[in-house]
Amino acid sequence: MCIRDRLRVWGGGIYEEDSFYDIADELGILIWQDFMWSCGVYPDGPKERRLARQEANYQVKRLRNHPCIAIWCGDNECDWAFDWGRLTHARRLAHGIQRKVLPETCRSLDPTRPYIPSSPHSPTDPDPNASHEGDQHQYRWLSFDRDSDSHYSRFFQDRSRFVSEFGRGSPPSVETLSRYNFNRAEMDLRKRAWSGQAPPNAPDDQYGLVSGMQFMHGQFQKRVLEHYRRLWPTCGGTLHWKFNDPFSANGLGFGLMAGVDPAGVPKLPYYYTKRAYAPVSASLKDEGDGNYSVWVCNGTDTTFEGEILIDLHHQDNRRRSVLNARVRVPADVSAPVAELSLKNLGFSRWEDYRDNVAALHLLRRGREVYFDTHWFMDVAREVRLRLIWGKVTARLKRRSPAELLVELKADRYVRPVELLMPGVNPSYDDNFIDLLAGVPRTVAVRPGPCEQTDLTNRLLIVRGWNFQPVTIDT
Repeated sequence: MCIRDRLRVWGGGIYEEDSFYDIADELGILIWQDFMWSCGVYPDGPKERRLARQEANYQVKRLRNHPCIAIWCGDNECDWAFDWGRLTHARRLAHGIQRKVLPETCRSLDPTRPYIPSSPHSPTDPDPNASHEGDQHQYRWLSFDRDSDSHYSRFFQDRSRFVSEFGRGSPPSVETLSRYNFNRAEMDLRKRAWSGQAPPNAPDDQYGLVSGMQFMHGQFQKRVLEHYRRLWPTCGGTLHWKFNDPFSANGLGFGLMAGVDPAGVPKLPYYYTKRAYAPVSASLKDEGDGNYSVWVCNGTDTTFEGEILIDLHHQDNRRRSVLNARVRVPADVSAPVAELSLKNLGFSRWEDYRDNVAALHLLRRGREVYFDTHWFMDVAREVRLRLIWGKVTARLKRRSPAELLVELKADRYVRPVELLMPGVNPSYDDNFIDLLAGVPRTVAVRPGPCEQTDLTNRLLIVRGWNFQPVTIDT
């Protein structure tokens, strides 16, 4: 159920090395494997078919014994390309590489796994991107302009069966931008392929603009993923575009739509996406007229029994409980568990929306298994909120070369609290978090993948929008 346990090896990239599939086997990550054709109507003569068969023979034999391989896909968007070129559906169905050579090879060499000719693909509809069947690439609703027909809220009416691509863009961190800007050229980020703005509290510099753009990217992605998870089983899953970005995104700016930037640094959208894919999660669905349904999505193979708590936290540190309920959600089920009415909560003026954030907690046997926050407003308004200035403290609870435990605490609501360690790229079990007033949260910091970095005797920086940066000598 829409949990992030699958990666798609995209047809516009490369076949990965054996070690990639070995690691996927070990970690239980399923692989949607494209053949390497993408975004075009390819020549389909005898020579091209012969070369395609040779390529497919080699790759299927190489990969078929990996348990991680879940599905073979003929290409990326080549079915769609027939529409772009105003070619007929009959010509699409007659294309020999995707409709004959590749499926014959898969049936012969790996008959137990499914094959689809393209992505997106509709089994019966002439529209390859039809929402009622097959898989979809959804890029129709990417605007933050409320008056636009392509405003992102239209995603929340979509009932696609499987979304194998969707996403937005944002720049990499300021550190990565500086690292790869070899000519030290001035970059006007507003004129590039990203949209967004600096939060009013953040410093009026590149950090503020980058973090604002990443926030809008991440919040968009989290809300859309929450929608599709609530749709289970109508929507069978999602693959967002995209996990990492090793190239310059067609000249539009590196790190364009990735969760992990070209330097291997996870951006804010990575962590927001991670929360949306949590095995058990809670979310609020806007039902209109100030009414919200409260959902719990259980993507595990056991029944979730526990409590859901929702508190309203005012910027002046007032707090009130608005929901405390026992919930029982069967395995592999998404279900509404409660309702909220903002009118009944006393919301009547803009100030009520501006000053109150909802904190969602899921507990099992008294232990928190999920936490997130929700502002009752559009993402474009949320990023413009002027938050009251707070103070953050950070202390080391545990210190060793292989792990740091950092306790963070704030005297007011602050966001997005980011940890970074200049010069190295460690792994954080969470990052870019919201801190509630007086509620400590602990982040584990470990050496990054494939690194043997000693985390002691280094500088750890904690920064965000509405507090002064904090530094710790580890």
